Amino acid sequence: MNVLPFRKRTEALNAVQQRPVNLKYQAATGFSSSYDDFSHEVELTRRHDLLMAVLKARATEPATVSLCDIKRKIELDA
Repeated sequence: MNVLPFRKRTEALNAVQQRPVNLKYQAATGFSSSYDDFSHEVELTRRHDLLMAVLKARATEPATVSLCDIKRKIELDA
């Protein structure tokens, strides 16, 4: 990416900077999205079965693990 410095502000530059940014991307898998469409992002995320399975499995795990539990798991003296 090249960055060109502008010494003097022009009407065209001001107009470009005032436009809302609508970024779009497309992954190699063909998945594409727009950052401005949050509800569409949520819908696409919920349709991702593998991600939903991982999140559901993680939801059943305890939020924190004590140091004693970790030592017990790796068989260190507590």
